[in-house]
Amino acid sequence: MQCDVWPALLPLLSGTQGPRLISFNADFDARVLRNAAQRQGLKVPALSMTCAMKLATSYFERDYWLSLEEALALADITRAPGQTAHRAVGDAAATVALLHRLVDAEIAQGGIVIGRKGDSRYVVARDAVNCEACNVKHY
Repeated sequence: MQCDVWPALLPLLSGTQGPRLISFNADFDARVLRNAAQRQGLKVPALSMTCAMKLATSYFERDYWLSLEEALALADITRAPGQTAHRAVGDAAATVALLHRLVDAEIAQGGIVIGRKGDSRYVVARDAVNCEACNVKHY
């Protein structure tokens, strides 16, 4: 039996429709998505994903991959009520908060945030940044 979600989901995963996917651990999540699609007999296109774990690890200058909880603590972010760790909605909301905090911190310090090759890019103007990850202009 084939899941009826995949036909709508596959174009989003490939980046052909809408923005790139952002995940805290993109390598892991890409494997999970590929395996789930293969179980449905579907071929998954090359995934267009940005890894927030790699961005946070680089930003906080660590020599090991940070967990989401470690990154949130370093960014002084407390999860909102109901944002349970290791649950899709809670981790997604926490990852968005983390990315916003990192971009805002860089701008406040006069820095420029540019994603690495293959990562989402943040284009910084004099006093605003257009965040491609959430398509919002931050000041």
